[in-house]
Amino acid sequence: MVANTLRILTALLCCAASGAQAEITSLADWPCSAWQTRRAAGKGADAPQMWLSGFMTGLATARNVDVLSFTHSQALFATMDKYCAAHPTENISAGGLTVFEQIRHSLPTAPPRAL
Repeated sequence: MVANTLRILTALLCCAASGAQAEITSLADWPCSAWQTRRAAGKGADAPQMWLSGFMTGLATARNVDVLSFTHSQALFATMDKYCAAHPTENISAGGLTVFEQIRHSLPTAPPRAL
């Protein structure tokens, strides 16, 4: 394990020393301010968007409700844009949880099954 860690660090240092452009992102939550800044930059599939997608997938798996099948990425990201505009000091996870619950509560309910 230590050997693998050293190889990864060496590779990262080599990239840095060679002047290669690389962005290292965090696995941690993102603040809404970073969401807004990066979305305004007009990048396509950016790190906070991918983080939100993974977070929503985790929520869907944990709660056994596939809310993502009832939306698409652009609608999800637009909803997060609105959330972050209204709550700039919050983190993306708070917005993701809010959006997840909004979608979940809007899902159609199946009629009761006959026994």
